[in-house]
Amino acid sequence: VHIKARIPDGKNEYWIHEVAIIDDAIGMDPVLLRRALKFADGSRSHDKKSQRGLGKFGMGLPNSSMSRCRRLEVYSWQKGEVFHTYLDIDEMDKEKYDVIPKPIKTELPAKWIKRCKFKIQKSGTLVIWKNCDRIGWARPKTLIKNCEPRIGRMYRYFIDDGKAKIRLAVFQDKN
Repeated sequence: VHIKARIPDGKNEYWIHEVAIIDDAIGMDPVLLRRALKFADGSRSHDKKSQRGLGKFGMGLPNSSMSRCRRLEVYSWQKGEVFHTYLDIDEMDKEKYDVIPKPIKTELPAKWIKRCKFKIQKSGTLVIWKNCDRIGWARPKTLIKNCEPRIGRMYRYFIDDGKAKIRLAVFQDKN
């Protein structure tokens, strides 16, 4: 969780500005990356055999993200090759685009690489929520306190099987 300082009424209070989630899973190629941001079109939504567990409807990433922030950026890489695309409510409102932008080849943002406690692998995905204006818990400590049990419950089988380790952290940028 990335936070930005605001000082209401002369008090030092910190509010969530960005949320980032990074993994070292298999990543997505540019075609799948673009599909992942399209509502109801995930990699498993049309395959009857794989419609168990998480990600079967193709709604999670775009729906959960756009319900909490104004801009969603996704970086995904395979074999070290990084692609990036995004959804931006303000740009859509201004009719700057009406389809998900084609993923472009790029580099991972240095600030998020620096904050990782693990070595970036040859594949993975970085999801960044920017301009978070609809997060139910505005303070970072409250967000972590409330998300920790939910995330633990959702991913309990992966954690128990040793397939996932989850770390929640708060970072404060000095402005």
